Amino acid sequence: FSLSGSFGLLQKLQSVDVDLVKVLHGGQEYEYINPIKPGDTVKGKTVILDVIEKSGKAGTMDLIILETIYINQKGQKVLKDRCTIVVRR
Repeated sequence: FSLSGSFGLLQKLQSVDVDLVKVLHGGQEYEYINPIKPGDTVKGKTVILDVIEKSGKAGTMDLIILETIYINQKGQKVLKDRCTIVVRR
């Protein structure tokens, strides 16, 4: 998963008026479910799990929690990716 990758996340954030100058990558974790082998075709679907508003010394921010499930050509889940995007206000 990449912020500038083929998923178009940056474009999607811009389309809902998020100022990209205020976007930070807050963290990423992976859960490997089944092996991914050479020749596999893997597709992912990303959903927003949660949006959390937080206040701190630097002001208010939104934490956007995204999850991508990757499935191979056999319909088997192979990877789960959870990403946190921080948007400063």
